[in-house]
Amino acid sequence: MPRDTARNAILNAAVTVLGRDGLDGFTAAALAKEAGTSKANVFHHFATLDEIAIASFEVFGAAMLDAAPTGADAGWLRALGDSSIAMAEHQRTLLNAYFVFFTKSLFDARLRERVRATFDPLLERMASQFGPDVPDAPARARLLAIVLDGLALHLLIAGATGDIRAAWNLFVDLIEGRTQP
Repeated sequence: MPRDTARNAILNAAVTVLGRDGLDGFTAAALAKEAGTSKANVFHHFATLDEIAIASFEVFGAAMLDAAPTGADAGWLRALGDSSIAMAEHQRTLLNAYFVFFTKSLFDARLRERVRATFDPLLERMASQFGPDVPDAPARARLLAIVLDGLALHLLIAGATGDIRAAWNLFVDLIEGRTQP
C-alpha cells in the first residue's frame, strides 16, 4: 500500500473507530484492523494515537464541509437542518466521532486548535450564506453552529426526529422573522 494510501486509510479508520467505539475503543489494534494494516504500520505513519486523533479531525472536517448545503436561495437554512438530521440518521458514526473530537479537545490543546482551525471554513461558508448586507453574519453563523450541535446531540441521544425537525423549522422561522419569539 503506498504511503499516502496507508496514511489515509488509518485516518479514515480513526474517524470510524472513534465514532463507533469512542475513546475507550480507540486502540492501535482497532485502528490497524479497521484500516486493514498492522499496528507496526500504524506507528510507522504516526508517532502516537493522539497524533492520529488530531490528524483525523481534518478528515472529519472535510466531510462536514462537504455535507454543508450551499446556495443563495432562502431555503439553505432549512436544508442545513435537513442535512444535519440526515447525517444523524444515516451517518451516525461520523456524527459520534464529531462529539468524541469535541470532548477530547476539552483536554487536548493541540486537538482544540485543530478543531478551531477546521471549523473556521464551515463557519465562513455559513456566514457567506447570509449575504454581504448582513453585518452580523459571523455571529449568526456561530449561533447556527451552536444550535446545530444541540440538534445533533439531541438526535443522537434522544431520537425524536419529528420533534427535532419541528424545533428546527421554528428556529428557522424565528431567524427569518416569520415568527415572533
